[in-house]
Amino acid sequence: MIDALANAELALRTHQKHIDMISNNVSNINTPGYKASTPVFNSLVSDGSSPNATTAAASGSGVEISDEIYRFDNGEFKFTGSSLDLAIQGNGLLEVELDNGDYAYTRVTSLRKLEDGSLATVHGHKLAAGIVVPPDVSEIQISSDGIVNGVIQGEPEPLELGQLELALFDSYESLEARDGGLWYRTENAGQMQYLLPGEEGAGTILQGFTEMSNVNMIEEMVSLMAAQRAYQLNSRVIQTSDQILETINNLTR
Repeated sequence: MIDALANAELALRTHQKHIDMISNNVSNINTPGYKASTPVFNSLVSDGSSPNATTAAASGSGVEISDEIYRFDNGEFKFTGSSLDLAIQGNGLLEVELDNGDYAYTRVTSLRKLEDGSLATVHGHKLAAGIVVPPDVSEIQISSDGIVNGVIQGEPEPLELGQLELALFDSYESLEARDGGLWYRTENAGQMQYLLPGEEGAGTILQGFTEMSNVNMIEEMVSLMAAQRAYQLNSRVIQTSDQILETINNLTR
């Protein structure tokens, strides 16, 4: 009976965490570049080695969420027409330099020009490519293979400003998510390599587009109903177990 209560209590916490993850996905359905998260469930097993055990056979001890992974399939591409809006069609992330000198990665690639001319994300993180736009550049052109050109009025040819590269990982799902659409490399993410857009499996650059969230509302609602149902069932287990224990306690008086 005590085991049943413990398993049900663990299940309640597990399904509540799952519901919270679903709620976070749904709340970010309109967040550009957001990647939906998915729980990794882990079954717990008891080896039956407690002092009162009469058998060594393993028995189920509930389930818990052991990890949270992110789906890196592309979201919908929304046309904006802005030369500073970029989307990555396919694999890869842009590398950015943080204020503390560390590096992170992002697919939220709406850009802006800083006071020193550096190209940065809308959150102010400079592109690691170190591209600086001169003040006399009136328009920025970015090709599908990542070449950044600046148009200067009166000049017949654009000025090449730099080249964007994409960072590719063995396991995008194992990257660590941070605020502002940033991702941090982890050991489980595996090897990282830099490739030019369109090269050897790397995605291509779409100028004038933003990538929207890849949250699938139908899938999230189905998962939510299943998680809520499981939560309700385990709540009933606790209520029933409590009633049985109360009855037993009354009988012993």
